[in-house]
Amino acid sequence: NDKKAAQVYLELERRLRAANAMDFDDLLVRTLELLRTRPEVLDKYQERFRYISVDEYQDTNRVQARLVRLLAGEAGNVMAVGDDAQSIYAFRGADVRNILDFPKLFPGTRVIRLEENYSSTQPVLDVANAVLAPASEGFRKNLFTTKENTPKTPRVRLVRPMSDLTQANVVAARVEELLDRYQAKEIAVLFRAGYQSYHLEVALSKRGIKFRKYGGLRYAE
Repeated sequence: NDKKAAQVYLELERRLRAANAMDFDDLLVRTLELLRTRPEVLDKYQERFRYISVDEYQDTNRVQARLVRLLAGEAGNVMAVGDDAQSIYAFRGADVRNILDFPKLFPGTRVIRLEENYSSTQPVLDVANAVLAPASEGFRKNLFTTKENTPKTPRVRLVRPMSDLTQANVVAARVEELLDRYQAKEIAVLFRAGYQSYHLEVALSKRGIKFRKYGGLRYAE
């Protein structure tokens, strides 16, 4: 429960201090405390780091954003690279408001949209654009590619299975169908996490289809 967790946290803090050590969160929080309470230290680092660049800004948490603002000072010389549409780490503390509110926090911000995509085909980008279009807020963009788009360019198919098992069987059947025209090494199935492939592994094995898994253990292992 919360009370027990609080006790564990306090004990962790005690042991860290006794060992003169910090965990990752401490590195951020203690640094923020130092800059806020020691003006001479803040002045030193504002002078040293007069231009700041932050990558993957949509993945920053509130403490990291505050550090950036402190270090930037009145000059506000910050270049943030990121994509609000790719903010998927809220469970890890990331706050998408950091990038959404950036122009408000840093007056005079110039927004440069990088809309040309070099890896996807236009049908994939059309789906991404359609998904982003109804968003109530965010940086509007229209993703495009200069790759040739012909009638033979594969289109995106949306399948809505009833369960994980049904999904696995649908994908396994599709793989079996594709093996008539393509080599196995040209077929890939992507997952957000390794364990999500277990049902598909079983379905492929039942069909006698050999496969390789990259990242994580196989179900049989």
